[in-house]
Amino acid sequence: MGDLVNIKENKISFNDLLLAGAIKYFEERLLSQYIGNGTLMSGGVKIITAKYFGKQLPKPVRLALAIDGAEDIVNQAMQFLGAGNLFNPSGNNQMETI
Repeated sequence: MGDLVNIKENKISFNDLLLAGAIKYFEERLLSQYIGNGTLMSGGVKIITAKYFGKQLPKPVRLALAIDGAEDIVNQAMQFLGAGNLFNPSGNNQMETI
């Protein structure tokens, strides 16, 4: 994954990070209809897409996919380990709206 983003050379601008955050918001909702969200499979698909199709995608899109994919894998691991409700003791997986 070292070639997804070259942090050593500071090649990620603040604008790239902001744009990646916005892209992640929309791609997560769009892709969840097709590959799911928060699962090992969805995380793998997103990371593989970011890594192997990354040259055709702009940097913020690659970054958004890689971060979302890693989040999905960690989420699945936490569910597997029984820590899924660690910060949500009610067990309600619905996000609360303000």
